[in-house]
Amino acid sequence: MVRFDLQRSTFLSSKYRSEVMSNPSEETAEQLIQYYEQYEQLEGTIQNLLDDLLRARISGNDTKVRQELRSLARSERDAYRFLMYSMNLDNSYEELLRGDSEGEEVLETAQNINQKYSRLLPSLSAAYLEVFGERLNPITSYDYEPGYRSEYAEPMIYFEASTGDLDLFETRVSSSVGLHLSRSIIEGINETLSTVIENDFLIDESEYENLVEVNEDIKEKVEEIDDKMESLETVSPQTNVD
Repeated sequence: MVRFDLQRSTFLSSKYRSEVMSNPSEETAEQLIQYYEQYEQLEGTIQNLLDDLLRARISGNDTKVRQELRSLARSERDAYRFLMYSMNLDNSYEELLRGDSEGEEVLETAQNINQKYSRLLPSLSAAYLEVFGERLNPITSYDYEPGYRSEYAEPMIYFEASTGDLDLFETRVSSSVGLHLSRSIIEGINETLSTVIENDFLIDESEYENLVEVNEDIKEKVEEIDDKMESLETVSPQTNVD
């Protein structure tokens, strides 16, 4: 089975990150401290919630985890931003905050959150995207596994997708059905980009770069499929199951 975890730069694109998660500067340090001050006011309540959600995560109750994190993100936006910073610590921010007593306190708190609640990162990130990025069940990882059904001479594909720690869906279909699904998604993206162009909408730079990169990769994969199609040998149709 091949597994893909969409990297943080992809599912937390620059448009939906808080300022403290990109381009370190004195301004972002001040903003981060403001986020921390909001978190500090509710620190005991939030930590009790995260402790409860960590237990729920360990017991497999991921639906509860997501629901509670959505509610927290909606009601305490700046405190949630601080949680996201804490879960995505970067050396540049550590350097930015060191040497100042208040900054040291912020950094120590962030490091403690990161160490204690790292198992909640997929759910925290997915809920962040839903609330701040207006996503719905954002896919953060997916798996696929090739197969073959000899009785009916069908190449098969197994595919599953997750949103945070929640299983979103899984399916096992013939390769042709998999291509139909891929085509539908590409058609939808094509129509979306047409709408953007027709309405003179702007597009986030990192989103544009991701589109260019993946589009080129798709072209290469389609060429590989074309090459393989020429090598396939067929048999006469057999009776299919309902």
